[in-house]
Amino acid sequence: CKCHGMSGSCQLKTCWMQTPHFREVGNRLMEKFSDALEIRARNTNSGSVELVTRARSQASHRKRRRFPPQEELVFLERSPDFCDADPRLGSPGTRERYCNRTSTGIDGCDSLCCGRGYNIRWERRTEWCNCTFHWCCF
Repeated sequence: CKCHGMSGSCQLKTCWMQTPHFREVGNRLMEKFSDALEIRARNTNSGSVELVTRARSQASHRKRRRFPPQEELVFLERSPDFCDADPRLGSPGTRERYCNRTSTGIDGCDSLCCGRGYNIRWERRTEWCNCTFHWCCF
């Protein structure tokens, strides 16, 4: 905020907000994703609906009869496991894929191999290249 006025008096105050860095937003979303609640609605004998929630990071069930707080992420179905092949979804999985050992991105071996480990293969190839030699200097 910045104050405006005679000799530093704060007759008028101007405030502004700015968005955080993109990485901060991404990290916060990842935290929320990790703590997201699975929601399942069940009809009870009394005719009301009971929400059964389970945190993604917890194995135990917690029953609530109210909606989760507005700032929490919720989901209805678990995400598919893209590490394993699933023909029904058309996902080939990640087995037998090439990965980049030095990358920390999605093409990196730590991410792409899903914790299964990976093999390093060294190759030496000889290929014909249609090369020609031109003498350059007399």
